[in-house]
Amino acid sequence: MKKIIALILIACTLCIGCTATFADGDAANVPEGLRSENLLLTDADSSKVIYEKNSDSRIAPGGFTKLLTATVVLTVVNDVNEKVTADAKAVNGYDFSFNNMGLLPGETVTVSDLMHGMLIYDAGEAANALAVYCSGSMDSFVEKMNSKAAEIGCTSSHFTNPSGTPEDDQYSTLKDIALIVDFAMKDETIRQIVKTKTYKIAPTNKYSQTRYMNNTNKFVSNASGNTYYSPNAIGVKTSYVSNSDCGIALMYESGNSTFLCLTANSPFKDGTNYATEDAKQLIEYAAQYYVSEKVVSKDEIMAEIKLRNGKEAGKVLLVVPEDMYINLPKGFDKDKIEKKIETNKKVKAPVTKGDALGQLTVSYNGEKVGSTILVADATVSAAPVKGFFAAIGAVFTSWIFITIVILLIAAFVAYTVMLNKVKRKRSYKSRFR
Repeated sequence: MKKIIALILIACTLCIGCTATFADGDAANVPEGLRSENLLLTDADSSKVIYEKNSDSRIAPGGFTKLLTATVVLTVVNDVNEKVTADAKAVNGYDFSFNNMGLLPGETVTVSDLMHGMLIYDAGEAANALAVYCSGSMDSFVEKMNSKAAEIGCTSSHFTNPSGTPEDDQYSTLKDIALIVDFAMKDETIRQIVKTKTYKIAPTNKYSQTRYMNNTNKFVSNASGNTYYSPNAIGVKTSYVSNSDCGIALMYESGNSTFLCLTANSPFKDGTNYATEDAKQLIEYAAQYYVSEKVVSKDEIMAEIKLRNGKEAGKVLLVVPEDMYINLPKGFDKDKIEKKIETNKKVKAPVTKGDALGQLTVSYNGEKVGSTILVADATVSAAPVKGFFAAIGAVFTSWIFITIVILLIAAFVAYTVMLNKVKRKRSYKSRFR
């Protein structure tokens, strides 16, 4: 009997460990039959998790690695039209059983050619060539990758090569990959590359013909059909480790909403890539069961702060620079929307219209769902005279000055008391002489 109870408890524990997590969504409507072992669906604007499954579990980062590689490359390269001659060791050291663009040792191409090959065609030897070009060696470049990952906020990742080729000590999680995707997509160069449908490489010193590369992301490119293609898809990257470990990072716009969906350890079976299929179903779920709600309008006044030594005014209004939308589950309760305003405490003129002087944070049901800066609605110049007297006033009212004055008074009182005692002693002695 005890063995049976123990087995039941173990089974329950395993089931709990594999349970997906929902955040304010309609769990009953989440698609059934999702085949990926690791899933993450977020509001891309606020990073709020809508749905997740094993997003903290270790995965092989595979092709996602190349997004981190791209961010490091762009910290070194000033012009993507720079010419690169592919290092023989970097190219020959790549496992060509994985995706490649056919780069040859000694071939001269541009950084842009390699960036496109790496990001839209998943070409690993392009990543290797860029690494050596930027840092002189793969090892040196990998150090920069890990430093950048830590800077971005990744806490459960370690990288050993720039191409994503599987290695025992190279790992990440979907939550860390989401941070890398978000960081990469803030770079306009990367943002433009990952939504490119087809890229053309001009003839080189090794190839006499023009080469074409179609984006492996089927949401972005319809070269292989329209089953997944959507003009609302804005990137970002596919991943392939094995037929049992495919993945995709997909950013998708729906109205005023932007969603990020990541899948990993997705099977490729019977002609179906379930990384793509699961992503499609989750994005459709998000678009159907979430709505974009405008919570504040452009130029809406949110706060008023005092301004020291302002010439035209002694205060300045803070407004929202753009309309602000947040993603909420359909049927949301407006009473659960909360706004928190934080402003700079001490502001001194001059202030220029548009200066960021505060922040608005919006929460739903106690969870942050969005934020935006608050900016000055007008320019206020400094008044020199007022500024001078304000500075003097600030000195005389500062806690340091007050403390010094108190100490001086205390010292004076102590000195006076001591002096009086000495005088009394002298007077007493003079009486008995």
